[in-house]
Amino acid sequence: TAPPGSTDDEPGFPYATLVNLTGCPSRPVSFACLQNLPFETLNNISVAMTNEVLNDQLSRWQPTV
Repeated sequence: TAPPGSTDDEPGFPYATLVNLTGCPSRPVSFACLQNLPFETLNNISVAMTNEVLNDQLSRWQPTV
């Protein structure tokens, strides 16, 4: 089961990581800060986070014969 949504901005979870990497302050103004970032900045950070997660998962889930 998925963790409750109320934990999304706790340290180590994706939203908290995104806020930290963008330099936005934590709640309650984090969402407004993210909304005001340039698209390219937010996109670059999001893509880097996704690549890091996917690469980490793919390196552990190597196919075996």
